[in-house]
Amino acid sequence: MLYLTILFSLLIPSLNGGIYTQSGTQSQIDYYLSGISDGRSTPFNFWSLIKTAEVNRISERYVIERIIHHSDNNDLSNTTRCLIESFEIFQDKSPAENKIDRLHHAFGCTDDPEYLIVALYELNHADRLDWYNDHAGTFTSDVITPAQRALILKALGKTFSYSDLFLIRKFRLSDIYIFENYEHSNSVNLTSFLENWHTQISSLGRISQLPADLLASTLITAYFRLNDYDRIVEQFLSHSGFEAYPNIRNKLNTFRRVSYAAHFSGYYQTNLDLYRNHLIPFTQLIGDHQDVLIVQYEYGSSLFRLQNFTGALQQWEVVYNDSIGIQDNRYQSGLLNNLAVSYLFTGNFHQYIQLQIDALRKAEEVNDYLNQLFILNNLYIYHRRNSNSESAFSYLNQALNLSSDIQAPEEVATILRSLGTYYREVDNDYDRAIQNLYRAYAIADSTGSHRLKQSVNSEIALTYQRMEKFNEALQLYSELSAEAILRDDPSSYIDFITETTNILFTTNRLDEVSEMIEAIRSFDLMNVDFNLQVRSGNLLARYEMFNGNYKESLANLTAYAENILERTKNSADFQGGYVFMDSEYQQTFRLLTDVLLYLEKPDEAVVWLDEIKNISKASFYNNSLLKSNILTEEELLRDFVLSNRIERLRNELLSASSGERMNLNTQLIEAVNEKNRLKNKVMRNIAEEKLNLPQLQRHLGRNELVLSFSLFENQLYKSAISAGSIDIDSITFTDEEMQRVEFLIEGISNNNSDLQELYWLYTKLFDEPIHPRYNKLYVIPDGFLYRIPLETLPVAPVSSSFSFGSAKYMVESFSISYLNSILDLINHTERTPKLTHNRDFAGFGVSNFNRPVQSPYGTQELSPLPYAEIEVNEISSTITNLTNIVTKVGRESTERNFRNYAADSKILHVASHSEVFHNDPLFSLIYLNNEDGDTDPDNDGRIYAYELFELNLSNELVMLSSCESGSGSYIQGSGITGLSRAFTYAGAQSLVMNLWQIRDQTASEIAVSFYTYLNRGMNKDRAMQLAKLDYINNNNSDPYLWGSYVLYGDIRPLVHKKRYFTYMITGLILVVMFRFTVQAVQIEDN
Repeated sequence: MLYLTILFSLLIPSLNGGIYTQSGTQSQIDYYLSGISDGRSTPFNFWSLIKTAEVNRISERYVIERIIHHSDNNDLSNTTRCLIESFEIFQDKSPAENKIDRLHHAFGCTDDPEYLIVALYELNHADRLDWYNDHAGTFTSDVITPAQRALILKALGKTFSYSDLFLIRKFRLSDIYIFENYEHSNSVNLTSFLENWHTQISSLGRISQLPADLLASTLITAYFRLNDYDRIVEQFLSHSGFEAYPNIRNKLNTFRRVSYAAHFSGYYQTNLDLYRNHLIPFTQLIGDHQDVLIVQYEYGSSLFRLQNFTGALQQWEVVYNDSIGIQDNRYQSGLLNNLAVSYLFTGNFHQYIQLQIDALRKAEEVNDYLNQLFILNNLYIYHRRNSNSESAFSYLNQALNLSSDIQAPEEVATILRSLGTYYREVDNDYDRAIQNLYRAYAIADSTGSHRLKQSVNSEIALTYQRMEKFNEALQLYSELSAEAILRDDPSSYIDFITETTNILFTTNRLDEVSEMIEAIRSFDLMNVDFNLQVRSGNLLARYEMFNGNYKESLANLTAYAENILERTKNSADFQGGYVFMDSEYQQTFRLLTDVLLYLEKPDEAVVWLDEIKNISKASFYNNSLLKSNILTEEELLRDFVLSNRIERLRNELLSASSGERMNLNTQLIEAVNEKNRLKNKVMRNIAEEKLNLPQLQRHLGRNELVLSFSLFENQLYKSAISAGSIDIDSITFTDEEMQRVEFLIEGISNNNSDLQELYWLYTKLFDEPIHPRYNKLYVIPDGFLYRIPLETLPVAPVSSSFSFGSAKYMVESFSISYLNSILDLINHTERTPKLTHNRDFAGFGVSNFNRPVQSPYGTQELSPLPYAEIEVNEISSTITNLTNIVTKVGRESTERNFRNYAADSKILHVASHSEVFHNDPLFSLIYLNNEDGDTDPDNDGRIYAYELFELNLSNELVMLSSCESGSGSYIQGSGITGLSRAFTYAGAQSLVMNLWQIRDQTASEIAVSFYTYLNRGMNKDRAMQLAKLDYINNNNSDPYLWGSYVLYGDIRPLVHKKRYFTYMITGLILVVMFRFTVQAVQIEDN
């Protein structure tokens, strides 16, 4: 018998992952029977048997079968035989009823009141008092302790003594229930009680693992009731794994508590492991389908919180597509919302819209008005963000009507406020904006909501500012500021007086500015929101500049600029690598540039302006979808932890003493370096260092000029850098001129070029002609210049808007290439790695698409591109100086072939349709053909931008001869968006794309001509210049037709010219040397 005991005490810890199987449960049952037979921890083992038998009839039958087998053992004591016979006696009722009868029978076998107390707690609350009264005689045992008496009273909902309940004692079976529905009282100190139990775990474990597991679980419940989540995780990690704990619902509850605590306390890997290794297999074992779905839903939520959107989506889709689905209403709405958000974050926009609409219909069916408002607001925000004004306005009005119908005044006021800002921001209709905002204020006033009134009033004041009704705005800000002081709301007060000060600066009421500045200085700005800190800092800097204190202003602005860059890099919109710089951030860099120019430090200004350009790289890396596709789960988790740590350390640095700063800086550097190592795994062509201008200038030829543009609202800075000079010009655009620029860009991109407007833009950008010594321009665009190639600008007055043939364009004087930042130019000249390729050219072309495609916005038919396949074939015939050429056209131009051939080709050429999503550039895509009958989602004919990073591109040139391949949204300091940046950061050295849609025949002709010049060994920029000039001279000089193509990145040639002249000179030298040697030998012989 001793041998059997040792065997089973070792069995449970050895089960590990196999515990959540039927055989694992059966091993547990044998373990419990062995403990009862041996008289070891009998109450715990008996409880585990009856709880296991309660799970389902299969478990109960197996328990009874094993008991019958054990009953044949003649060595069993009478007490043991009495206990196990209860399973044979009581099996006619439901498992739950049999459980109570067996516990009562166990009391009769042992006279141990523990079994009665357990039976009481196992009953429903409503049945406990009746059962207690029916068995009152059995509860009068003299052996019932004060603690047990307190447990009985607690079970019955009667008054009990906390001091009796928490007497320090050995852990007993009934103590499993001690924290059931426990509400902690501050007057009760549980520290000593819990510590005593904690020390008992190891001693219990030496006797039997089961009571140790149950005690550990009870402690976890206690810490959960006390909100001590760190102790929960510590308890779980220090324990063996709960292999002896029976596979019952109580165990599920324990694991869910640990899961919650692990995420709350930052033990993210522990939480994920808990779901994978315990919760998911456990729920699948016990057979409750609803539990399986709920745990799977929660696992998806854990993945989502770590920004693993792909993994979360997979889990939630399984739950959503289940034939039964989650029945609990609390989870249903959450599932629909979370699934919709996951579709949004993974680029499945059509599914997002459809799911939101389905959720709206379900909410309407059950009259769930609040959820309807929530969904309508989601749809409004989505359509407004995507510039679909008509749909946005429609959903906003639906929400307004609904909130009015259900008489929800706060919601009505909130929606009217949104409607007012909509008229102001989208329609520029200030009168309607004011009308709706005042309606919102009247309703907000009737609700008594101070925050809502304040919010509406501040929107009214801002609208008056836009209308240049400054006195009205000042009056409102004065009232708001006074109210903020009365309510002891310093953040709002500083917010309103900064707006007041801005108006005073604008209206030249400088005598009143000093008073406002002193008010700002009287507050500790470290205690307010960072954006508000920046706004206040900008005003203080302007004030110092006004008083001639430029150096002090420079020091303050530099500190803010550094902080802004770090925060912006780490908070870029994770949906699509999209960076948005708040207006106060833009103003900081504008002021910093002005100060540096005043102090005659244009070189420092150029470096700062280029730093902003490089934010785009951080925004791509911060895209969670991109990271989750490339990083392992451990790396993804580590990146998440590092991001939080970096943010925490930066916040601590703001208020740290000089002694603390050194240690914090060291920790910050270590965290940033580790995060950069992960970043390098995701992205290529990345350099983190700052721009070194002298290094750049050493590489520039006498004929080369760098033009870097930086736009802050209406102020454009043009940096001109040559081998020997650095100059910055500040160019101001009025609102009307900015609108004029928009019109001319819309015109040229829609076959309505206006040469006079284009020439006006040229004169605006270049007040003097570029010096004739320069014929090569490196251009770093910003703002609207992303969408208008400089090549298309006339350099001399034109006779009419349409005199294309007589106009002289910049392309005739300059070869022009584009870059995302000046730093990229250094990378191309100094750090470009030597690449090896399996082939020189891979070309893909689709003229006719074999079936409709699923775009993110739904199913659509793609129009034919008759010249696409011709283009690819002609190019392959043109590049005679290249070898190993692969072309995949028509039905062979599939996603599978693209993945097989794209990455390791020297040149990648794609002639097809593409689609760019301005606010979500990583979801931009290229359309190829589907393979017939192929249902593989990884071969559906769509190449998303974020998928390019998985391919490990090494192309020296990528050419996208497709519709709108490069016209991504232009955003402050981010370089070009859409497929262009994705290809560059995924590893391509240079990229040619077209910025607007042109006829595919025109695109084909320019592309073939471009490759003709490349084949002759010309630089890429020169080849593109000559291809455009050929089209101008031989076809049509309308810039709409030839101006769309732009070249980004490395300009070096792809084919190296044969150096015939060099070879000839070398040969002549060798001949002369040979003849001289022969003559010398002859002379020596003579």
